[in-house]
Amino acid sequence: MKLHPLAVLGGLLGIAVLGTVVVQQQSADHAAATLDADRAAFEAMLAAHPYSTRPRMTREQLRAIPKRDRPDLAIEQDFLRTLDPATGEVPVERKYAANLEARRLQAAAEARGGGPLVTEAWEERGPDNVAGRTRAILFDPNDPSGTKVWAGGVAGGLWYTDDITDEDATWTSVNDFWSNLAIGAIAAHPTDTQVMYVGTGEGFPNIDAVRGAGIFKSADGGATWARLPSTETSAFYNTQGLAVHPTTGDVYAATSAGLYRSQDGGGSWELVLGGAGRDLEIAADGVIYVSLITFTGQVHASATGDFGSWQLLNNGTNGFPNNGLARIELATTAADPAVLYAVAEAGGGVQGIYRTADRGTTWTAVPRPNDVEYGPEFSRGQAWYDLTIAADPTDPDVVFVGGINLFKTVNGGTTWSQVSHWYGGFFHQYVHADQHHIVFKPGSSTEVLFSNDGGVYYTADATAPVPVIAARNNGYNVTQFYAGAISPDPGNDFMLAGSQDNGTQRYLTPGVGSTIEVRGGDGGFTFIDQTQAEVAISSYVFNTFNASSNFGFSFPTVLINDQGSGSFINPADYDDREDILYTYKTAFDFYRVSGVSGVPQTSVVPAAFNTGLTHFRVSPYAAPGTSTLFTGSSAGRIFKLENAHATPTLTQLPSPPALGAVSCIEIGEDEDHLLVTYSNYGVTSVWETVDAGTTWANKEGNLPDIPVRWALFNPLDRSQVILATEAGIWETEDFDAAEPTWTVAPGFPITRVDMLQVREADGMVMAATHGRGSFTAPFRGFGVATEPGLDGALPGTHALSAPAPNPFRGRTAFTLTLAEAQPVRVALHDVQGRRLAVLHDGALAAGTAHAFEVDGRGLPAGTYVVSVAGERFRDALRLTLVE
Repeated sequence: MKLHPLAVLGGLLGIAVLGTVVVQQQSADHAAATLDADRAAFEAMLAAHPYSTRPRMTREQLRAIPKRDRPDLAIEQDFLRTLDPATGEVPVERKYAANLEARRLQAAAEARGGGPLVTEAWEERGPDNVAGRTRAILFDPNDPSGTKVWAGGVAGGLWYTDDITDEDATWTSVNDFWSNLAIGAIAAHPTDTQVMYVGTGEGFPNIDAVRGAGIFKSADGGATWARLPSTETSAFYNTQGLAVHPTTGDVYAATSAGLYRSQDGGGSWELVLGGAGRDLEIAADGVIYVSLITFTGQVHASATGDFGSWQLLNNGTNGFPNNGLARIELATTAADPAVLYAVAEAGGGVQGIYRTADRGTTWTAVPRPNDVEYGPEFSRGQAWYDLTIAADPTDPDVVFVGGINLFKTVNGGTTWSQVSHWYGGFFHQYVHADQHHIVFKPGSSTEVLFSNDGGVYYTADATAPVPVIAARNNGYNVTQFYAGAISPDPGNDFMLAGSQDNGTQRYLTPGVGSTIEVRGGDGGFTFIDQTQAEVAISSYVFNTFNASSNFGFSFPTVLINDQGSGSFINPADYDDREDILYTYKTAFDFYRVSGVSGVPQTSVVPAAFNTGLTHFRVSPYAAPGTSTLFTGSSAGRIFKLENAHATPTLTQLPSPPALGAVSCIEIGEDEDHLLVTYSNYGVTSVWETVDAGTTWANKEGNLPDIPVRWALFNPLDRSQVILATEAGIWETEDFDAAEPTWTVAPGFPITRVDMLQVREADGMVMAATHGRGSFTAPFRGFGVATEPGLDGALPGTHALSAPAPNPFRGRTAFTLTLAEAQPVRVALHDVQGRRLAVLHDGALAAGTAHAFEVDGRGLPAGTYVVSVAGERFRDALRLTLVE
């Protein structure tokens, strides 16, 4: 076991004079007592939070909801796991600052010509056929052909395609720097079309803490973007509507703080109407319409936009109610500026649809569409989240409206026809669920864009009774993954990943490829057995886990079916050696499924955690036939369960002095060596212990204040660590230092990364991002034909001969020749990364073929790795020992 410098320091302090020791002990005891009290208070706050006390639905209630996703629960869970314990809020402005710092470091490294330190280059893996939640779309007014379209994902950045009419056309990411920004609105100047604006944030009622970072502007048609300094305030944390007046050029922004106007291109802003802005439309005659939520949903209109000029249009006496409403979406039509439509939400569902033909003086309630599955409340209680309406620019009686599905009227709402269904049922065409935006091409009745939780859809025959609507998501890689798994077989492209509202996706092809949804709904944790790759596990929400025995083609075996316990995306881990799945159930027990690959046996195992759990990790060091499990809690506690396969012995380990949710427990050289990360803002996020928690070392280094969601040691060199963070992947090769220096992985998007998984056979790492799909890269040292160097490839640093013989029995040998004299460490590892022997650790001369022998006698047959690390290079040899 390695000894950390802080552990040595602690030992030295132990020989100080007795009085000093007593004072230090009293101080440490006081600090520990204070931390325990703070942790208990934090746990009480989490337990009492409205997101935690929401009543769980019964099985019957769940079965009555055929819709397969719950976006509100996903957001609420992440809110509780990332909030700053000191404020109780999620400070998205810090995420934006972290984005800036990450991009600065990444750009500086690229300017120096530097390459990756810990992994080889990252490769995007897609999927190229699955997209994600998209709230903002725009036909580019600068494109003479009228085919270029912009789209903004809420977690995948800003994208464009040059030809929306071509099903094979691909999307291009403008800049991965955007990936952490929730894009809520896009607008272009009607006359100076090179000027464009993007608003950020999703300010809907139950997720108003998920904030944006202001408004961005482009003056060159979208080639470059910059945040408007005037919007770096709380007033612009959530911008749901943006519009530029066609006559005055004034910019209007509907934000959670009200309706703001800028008369100098975003240089400054004035509040012209108070309340929480929801939707914003400017009619062909220049009248501005905005919907607000104050004490109730309201619609206001003004011909000038000036403060004090606004008229309340739903006054309760003109056919449009003025109480009990919440979100209201609006639609105008260039065919008749006097016509306006409004669809209103109340209590989460669709309350009604209203039409005016006299600019809002009087209104008529029109029938709601009758969804074939949900009836007239066509949002299934999700109108707070998915609700949109748009009118034909050439015919005021043609309107599309969307909730879960899409509907069309050709007579001003008197009758409606359903044009899509979220899984293609009831003889309707498939369009992904949860509609967020509908946009007619300016001046066209035939071309319409639809955006939803499945990305972007398009029709060229909107005038047909049932328009044919097709996905346009080729390369629009904004999929929001929570977890991933990778095949144990070297070079195999079989992977699984669980996603928000796009199920569990199965990868089979190299590069950026298409995936297959092998299980629907919200996909959670997934596993591929690392000893028998045909065995796999997928999960739906809470405790819903199924197994596959055919490489993930299907998951017919039910392991657990309990949607009344666990977390929404439920923490779990799988012991490949012992064939056991462990999942979180309650603060007092957990699920254990034995015999996953054979005849599963599911048990509820009592365990007095007495707190909610956020992470499970199986130890690779348990004795054969046994299983050891580590767990982490929502308030920073760490537990160890020995004999988890039978009757567990539960021990609470001393934990780091940090409040917050444990997001990852990475196990190092033995079970005493732990790397623990936290996902909350405002806390120290990275800690290491080498003595089972007796002492902890702060390894935050130069990381910005961002959630850290996962960590991996390089199995060949545990001084190298990579982190999955809210702002991309960060890496260090000096984790042993008191204050490691972290750098941003080159070539990786600055986006939220939820999980990292490594294949031990070849060091391949899978990164599951929440908004940019998945990526892969091997750890340095696993490839033989590489010369990695600290600043990129440095040919000629060394020559490493092939081992001979290989495969071998007994002994094999190889040579190392250096171009420059330097210290070199040569070590033998098994494929789990455990160091078995150090062949050399010290200086080596240049120009000499240094011979090394590997003695395999006494070792079991199998694959082994020799790592060779110098000051300016790293390399490895793969050996096969046969019987």
